[in-house]
Amino acid sequence: MPNRLIGLIFAAAFGASTAQAAINDAPSDRDGWFDITVLEAHARLDLTLRSLDAVESCDKVKDEWLDEGRAGRNHYEQFDCTRSIESRLNATAFKALPLWVFRNGFLTTGLDTPLIEVYTVTPLDRMERADALGFSESYQGGRVNLFKANGSDGKTHEARQVRLRDGRVGIVHRWIAPFDRNGNAGGFDLRAVPFKPVLTRNAGGEERRYWDRLIGDGMFHDYAIANFRVTDDGRYVPQEPNGYDRSAELLLP
Repeated sequence: MPNRLIGLIFAAAFGASTAQAAINDAPSDRDGWFDITVLEAHARLDLTLRSLDAVESCDKVKDEWLDEGRAGRNHYEQFDCTRSIESRLNATAFKALPLWVFRNGFLTTGLDTPLIEVYTVTPLDRMERADALGFSESYQGGRVNLFKANGSDGKTHEARQVRLRDGRVGIVHRWIAPFDRNGNAGGFDLRAVPFKPVLTRNAGGEERRYWDRLIGDGMFHDYAIANFRVTDDGRYVPQEPNGYDRSAELLLP
């Protein structure tokens, strides 16, 4: 319901604000323009879980029989397709993808969820000193998912290299996340994904987090992709999902 969605957004914002402030107060050795920032971000309505359905290449994470009373004894299987999808798209899922769940051989997971696609850019000199890259996945902090930045066991996926406006080389990484359904209003599904990138570095046993210099005005300085807008009188109005393209701002022509 819309009111529940509003409540969840504000609860996440106020509940995480104190912890987030502490993280952002970490000592900074920033000597450049930025550590990590969003280059592009869009909803890919053409890129759904169904279009990536190849369960035979996924990891089986559960296989069990359950006694369900009058429903009898039923066989459940769960598959995690994250590794397969990441490999096919050369991208890192910064938010968990749904599991493929089968009951007696029939798929119960809805596969019509589209993905969002995010490209971040990190100056090469910052990337070489990074321990992890990651994202928060809720307004003003909340859960933070980190991924090893460098080495043969690194979890990031480099898409290309670019030249930044200050002349440095930038490393572009590709990320994906499910464009989840958060609620319903007026007969249409509400979908919204807030996020912000972070780079971490360990110094003297202390993890320091260097957040994207967030955009926007007011309380919510997160990036967010949504298929609706909220009017001044509290109505939910459907719209084409918004996006970001900061190439002209960040890159040399």
